[in-house]
Amino acid sequence: MNDIINVQNAVQVERTAEEKKEIAALKTHLYEELKNEKTHGEALETCRTKIGIFLNDVQDKKVWKDWGYKSYGDFLESIAPMVEKGRTSLYNYAGVAKQLLPYIPPEELPEVGITKARALATAVKKNNGKRPSDTLLNAAKSPAISVEEMHQLIQDNFGAREEADNGPWRNLHGAYMTDDEWTEFMDCVKRTCTVDPSFSYIVTDWADATPNQRKEIIWRWIATFLSEYGPNDAADEVFGK
Repeated sequence: MNDIINVQNAVQVERTAEEKKEIAALKTHLYEELKNEKTHGEALETCRTKIGIFLNDVQDKKVWKDWGYKSYGDFLESIAPMVEKGRTSLYNYAGVAKQLLPYIPPEELPEVGITKARALATAVKKNNGKRPSDTLLNAAKSPAISVEEMHQLIQDNFGAREEADNGPWRNLHGAYMTDDEWTEFMDCVKRTCTVDPSFSYIVTDWADATPNQRKEIIWRWIATFLSEYGPNDAADEVFGK
């Protein structure tokens, strides 16, 4: 028998008993992973991929209505404080899942990890949803393939490299930052884009920038620093190398 669930603003959702049970389980699993993300209680690579899978279900099945929200965006706003970088991260995780779930089963995607999954999802989106090759799918699921190797395989097997992308993929890794530090970092990124001669773009989200945009920004920092303090030979003199 179907039940009618009344939620705020008179939104009505018709669900079977089995669907209600699945939705309750989805909510439990999602909030468990959100807690893990906040406390780093689970490997973040796996945790963030799971969050993306669950959010993809929330959006596709419109279960935010069952939970009393006016929109999917309102639901994300309510859970944004539970993750680093808030809504930006949530949209990113969900977007990765949306691109890859047609090709990698939900039970296998978490083991790919969010970094490799994001790289592959970006390539899929750029190629209008084209299915990745078996080589790429197997590489994504293989723990023996590093992030650097994954990027290189994507460039070689998926045509994801842009004309301006020269040389092999170099992984600069990351760093832990407080909210204030991240805000200052992004202020610097945006200012770098607008300094004369300004770039033709302004990066407002580091994760969404193209590889070439990130390279141009970093290269401007390097050029500025070296012009002020000199190249390596000056450092060699200081440290006696």
